[in-house]
Amino acid sequence: MITLGGAPILWGSKLQTDTALSTMMAAHIALSNSMRELIPIKRLVAEVTDAFKVPRDKLTKVVQVWEDNEGCLILANMKPPQLTPRSKHYAVKYHWFKEQLVPGEIEIKKIHTLQQKADLGTKCFTKQKFLELRLMVCGW
Repeated sequence: MITLGGAPILWGSKLQTDTALSTMMAAHIALSNSMRELIPIKRLVAEVTDAFKVPRDKLTKVVQVWEDNEGCLILANMKPPQLTPRSKHYAVKYHWFKEQLVPGEIEIKKIHTLQQKADLGTKCFTKQKFLELRLMVCGW
């Protein structure tokens, strides 16, 4: 789920085409696919704000990506980008986004699973939890 100004502008949920051997691999594939959507949107927003001379401070230029899988978070934030014994078999196509992570522009941060808004499109919830997530995402 990609939000701009707190409002969702792009979201999706689909069955992954590759078989994941662990939850870390599944989260890493999902993160890579999300980054494939996010990076062009980030560039578009930068071009539009530059063209219309919209002032932006450093904080508004930083894109925050929230990840709830600890292993995926560690793998994505490794400096320099590298593989681990558990991730060396992942396809190269899932590691490309690490080169796009420029400090101060895109940050991948930890979020608690109970606060992950994107779970609204991927998991089953009780009515109460669904209403809480809907309120966090939509405001109603």
